[in-house]
Order: sequence, then C-alpha cells, then structure tokens
Amino acid sequence: SRVWRDRQKLCAESFHEDAGNSAGGRHTAGDLDSAEHLYLAILETDPGQSDAMGLLAVVFGRTDRAGKARQLFERALSLDPGNARIHSNYANLLRAREH
Repeated sequence: SRVWRDRQKLCAESFHEDAGNSAGGRHTAGDLDSAEHLYLAILETDPGQSDAMGLLAVVFGRTDRAGKARQLFERALSLDPGNARIHSNYANLLRAREH
C-alpha cells in the first residue's frame, strides 16, 4: 500500500541521515574503518546514494586503495555529475597520486 511505501521511505531516509552523520563524525575523527562500514551500510540500502559513495571513495583513497577509489568516484559522478564535493575530492585523489 502507499502508506507502507511512504513509511519505508521515511525509515530509509532517517537511517541514511543517522548513518551519514555517524560515518561523517567517525571519518573526521580518523576512524576510517568504522566510517567505511557505515558508508557501506548506507550503500547496501541505497546503492545510488552518491554522497556516501563519494565519501567511501575518500576512505579508499586514504587507505591505499586508489583504484577502487577512482571507480567509486566515477560511479558517484555518473549518478550526480553536478556534485562539487565529489569533484573536489576526486581531484584531490588524482593530485595526490601525481606526487
């Protein structure tokens, strides 16, 4: 029913917001392993969540998985080509790889 779908959508949005806030806090604090697990949980429930995908790519880039990071950045940008934060973080990865 429509009510059930609306309720599921609200629950998913609440989960994404809570998990995103928690992941961001852990990411900022340098707990990249926990942040990675939370970003993956978000993507498991919403594979098209470009912000979580872009931030997971940052984690991969900082943990010596640049190839996977590039793939995630490109996928995130294909989903959300106007997202300046993803573009900026991707550029930072590419610059770091040049040095």
